Amino acid sequence: MNNFPIPYKVMAFAAALLFLSVASMPYGYYNFVRIVVCGCAGINCYRLLNAGDKSAWPWIWVVVAILFNPIAPIHMTKEVWMAIDAACGVLFGYAAYRAYQGHTAPAPLSPPETPLAKAAKEFDSRLRAQGYEIKSEKDSLPTNRLRATFVSRKRVEKDQKN
Repeated sequence: MNNFPIPYKVMAFAAALLFLSVASMPYGYYNFVRIVVCGCAGINCYRLLNAGDKSAWPWIWVVVAILFNPIAPIHMTKEVWMAIDAACGVLFGYAAYRAYQGHTAPAPLSPPETPLAKAAKEFDSRLRAQGYEIKSEKDSLPTNRLRATFVSRKRVEKDQKN
């Protein structure tokens, strides 16, 4: 999962650059910020996607890399860039904090468990308690509940004997 680790100091440096971007700086400074932020965001995105991360974080880093792309810059007003710089500074600061704490990736952005998902888990546990076996994880998803196939208790016992 940690293919191209970005040290927390580099992430904190990018966050500091972004927070300084809110002030009035020379144009060359903003070009430097674009290069650093786009590079860090691109590496973070690549590292997370290569590790098989299914959360929203890789796509957040893609958006940041596109916004700060130095090759084909996106032009907006100073006020809009100030808000984007501050928001991305918070994002990089959070990533730096998580890296400092020893985590390889930010915490996943997963929605809270819905009542339907809780009911599905409860249903699965009842079936397992009765001796049924779920063939795959896809079969336990609420959307696939009607298509789920189970092996009867007798079949499970027969397979265990062989």
